Amino acid sequence: IPRPAAETYRLFDKVCFLVGGQVGYFGTLPGVVDFVNELKYPLPMHCCPADHVLRLFVNPDDPEGSQRRRTEIVQAFAAKNPQGNISAVQDLTEAQAKERAEEMAKADRDAATSRNFLVQVITLCVREAIMRARSVKVFRTRLIQHIVFGVWFGLTYLRVEINQGSITTVTAALFFCMMITLFMGPMGVAQTLPEQLKVYLRETRAGSYMITSMYAAKTLLDIPFEAFFTFIWAAITYFMIGFRGDRVGTNFGDEVLDFFPFWGCLFLLSYLAFAFGYFAAFTAPISAPEIGFLLTLFMMIPQMIFGGFFINLDVVPKWLHWIRDIALLRHGFTIMNIIQWDNYGSVPCDGDYCPFGADATGKDIRENYVGTDEMWVSLVVMVAISIVFRLLALWRLLKKAKPSVFDSAAPDAGTMTLAEQDEKDEASEKSIQKRQQILLEWKQVSFVPQGRAVLDSITGSAKPGRLLVVMGPSGCGKTCLLNAITSRNVNISGTVSYNGKPWQESLASQVAYMHQEDMFLPDLTVREHLSFTAQLKMHSSITAAERNARIDTVITKLGLTNCQNTCIGMIGAGISGGERKRCSLAAEILSDPAILIVDEPTSGLDSAMAESVVRLLDDL
Repeated sequence: IPRPAAETYRLFDKVCFLVGGQVGYFGTLPGVVDFVNELKYPLPMHCCPADHVLRLFVNPDDPEGSQRRRTEIVQAFAAKNPQGNISAVQDLTEAQAKERAEEMAKADRDAATSRNFLVQVITLCVREAIMRARSVKVFRTRLIQHIVFGVWFGLTYLRVEINQGSITTVTAALFFCMMITLFMGPMGVAQTLPEQLKVYLRETRAGSYMITSMYAAKTLLDIPFEAFFTFIWAAITYFMIGFRGDRVGTNFGDEVLDFFPFWGCLFLLSYLAFAFGYFAAFTAPISAPEIGFLLTLFMMIPQMIFGGFFINLDVVPKWLHWIRDIALLRHGFTIMNIIQWDNYGSVPCDGDYCPFGADATGKDIRENYVGTDEMWVSLVVMVAISIVFRLLALWRLLKKAKPSVFDSAAPDAGTMTLAEQDEKDEASEKSIQKRQQILLEWKQVSFVPQGRAVLDSITGSAKPGRLLVVMGPSGCGKTCLLNAITSRNVNISGTVSYNGKPWQESLASQVAYMHQEDMFLPDLTVREHLSFTAQLKMHSSITAAERNARIDTVITKLGLTNCQNTCIGMIGAGISGGERKRCSLAAEILSDPAILIVDEPTSGLDSAMAESVVRLLDDL
């Protein structure tokens, strides 16, 4: 917490003041007053010790004096604690330390199987389906887009009379149907996914699920949704334009039967093209999602050029043949021409205009545009191209999900193989039923990126049952220290231990981290958010009734009862800022962790709400 109010400050058991990446003080609250008095900086009357110390560190009216006092205070504390800090290990007897070590070893041996990959995928599929169904604006926009484009397109080519003079028109209609289908899906993914990706990465780094589970769930959910939207698009264009409708011997029933291969081709193209959208979204920096949109355009435009309609592919320069061969639209166009023209029958002349001959058939038209390529060849190539880009997208996602870590860091769940995840599952704890007592220590922890010391030989500890607050001016390294002691996202030197041992996978369910920035999937209600979090994080042996009971308890304890069925929404819409903070906290304490790290839980809250949140932490 940067600067708590006096009422909030009194709730803490110990305090750690950071300044310039170094420890200015670490100890009990009464000890702060004694320490500053010894340095001839007595605490003024009716002044909160936290305010007084922070004014000593930072005074805009006296920057030189502030620098001198910071150096003096850091040196004075280091002189009193030459080891960097008083380690809590000395408070444990040898017998107690041995008992703790044996307790951890027994927990490792007795751990049961947790959620496996398949259960994660199913749970995430359900969550994804709820979010998509509840995203009314996105769903309505896509539906209107398909209907309006379809009607406009159908009116443009309304019931074209198929003869040799209209072949180019019909083929153009086929091509543009394919091209619009190709563009709409990936563009939408590239625009909407980057914002959700922030939440997914945080959840996977917290060990809720594997990043591969999320990717698999989204890939599966694309099938029914794209089937629905392409059906709307295909039905409008097919029957308004009248593809194959004038074939000899055709009646309306036959025309309906001929529609399904047409729809299937559009669906296949749309679904396979999503691979380009995923690759672009996962490649773009999280801070610049618009790059994903531009990258999608960069991949789509060659598809259009080499699709087989605008240019004769036989005259393409040899050094560009590889683009021609991997153009998804070109192979889709081939399949669509086969569907349209194979077994079509004779194509009449347009008066005296007979460019294909008086006895031309659909086969002649097909060969003129796409040659004699077989449908199965194009299908195999399309699927292969999609698989390659989906694997590239997964590679980019895994790379984005993987944090930089130090020697004792926790492996990232999103970068594990299935075998490694199974090993983790076998070593996980039954979260609600068994909470360990963990002594957390960090010794000589330093972080020096690009030559600048953000953390400089920080030593400290946190005992079970205690509330420790880390305070200091902006930029002093508070969040970086929390990241370091929880083995997240930073390259540091020094050691971090849990009951005297380095990080182990059995600790994953015992350590929770509430980040400073609240991130949610806005289309879920508070209760749904907690329910899915519980399903993904709690042990598989916990029954649904036990999970729901735990959720009810947490909702009541955190004062979320009135908003539990309200959509979280975006900032400024949905639940309030205080409720968002409490919802973040609720998600972390569901599994009753042994260590709870919270980064600025009172930021953006009024003093009464801030005190309420800290009192809740104290009660926990």
